[in-house]
Amino acid sequence: MIAPVVDLLFTGGLSILVTGALLAFAPKPLGEHVPSLLPYALTAAVTWPHFASSYRLLYATRDRVLAYRTASLYFPLALAAYGIFAVARSPVTPVHVHLLSLAAAVYLARHYTGQTWGMMASFAYVEGVTFTPRERRACQLGLDLVMLWHMTWASAQSIGMVAPSLEPIARRLDAHVDPLGIAAFALGLSGLFGMSIRTGAFPPARILAPWLALFGWYALLRHDPSTLFVVQVSHALQYLIFPLRIEENGRPRGVSRIAPTRAAGWLTGLVLLSVASFAGIPALFRYSYAGAGGASDLPVAFTSVFVSFVNIHHYFVDSCLYKLRNPAVRRELFAHLPLQAARG
Repeated sequence: MIAPVVDLLFTGGLSILVTGALLAFAPKPLGEHVPSLLPYALTAAVTWPHFASSYRLLYATRDRVLAYRTASLYFPLALAAYGIFAVARSPVTPVHVHLLSLAAAVYLARHYTGQTWGMMASFAYVEGVTFTPRERRACQLGLDLVMLWHMTWASAQSIGMVAPSLEPIARRLDAHVDPLGIAAFALGLSGLFGMSIRTGAFPPARILAPWLALFGWYALLRHDPSTLFVVQVSHALQYLIFPLRIEENGRPRGVSRIAPTRAAGWLTGLVLLSVASFAGIPALFRYSYAGAGGASDLPVAFTSVFVSFVNIHHYFVDSCLYKLRNPAVRRELFAHLPLQAARG
């Protein structure tokens, strides 16, 4: 996508190393042993820019906005309307604010597993290998099963804020869901093993890395839920090379090799834009509310709803923008490949 070593490191190599080190050596809970500024700095430098990059892709041109109207207009308008309602009702009941947080936490499971398969399929295309229908079904079913593991884990972490009576049930389910994760790993492994038998070689490392990284994240979350910020940064790092590739392919003279200085400039611009937006908008609301004489916790509710809105909308946007069965998506993502150019 960028270069073999860069692809490998970004889409799972670095994450696997960090996850292994944390599982083996990190104090528990990690969140109590790291400077409070570190998670914020990593979020601002990596996680927020990956949100900004997806928004840049979606809203860059009028044609793209109209091509994906549900993602660009209808869905965010409906979500914003509910968010406004949640903030307005928060002095009476915070349940709607918490419901959005719960929805974001559960929807994240689909986002992580969907992106993992998207990366596996993308790098299979780049490497010139294919999944047979049986291999594809095994890998995708495994990802669907581990998605259920993630949904169960996420519900156990946060459903108490929405429905306290359901928390004991969610905790019990979470205590018995790990065999599902093991089965998911075994299913995916069977699909990848089938590929290696058929081709006579191990699957390319760029296919394996995002898959292994995903299961490493879930092992880490089971070990220590406070490492969620590490998982979020790892996911965002995986994502960033794909919009960068699309940006470069969209240049008048797109090139297969991306200059490091140009990539650094692109990322710096995203960091500045995302910090201004994702830190600036809640701050602006907070200062405006205080200046108007407000004294309640409304800014806290607004910040929570704003974070949930960005997350949920981002997950939905990506589910629309990166459908590899869409010929237009394949052209944008793989235009730098000689084979793709030959296909026209």
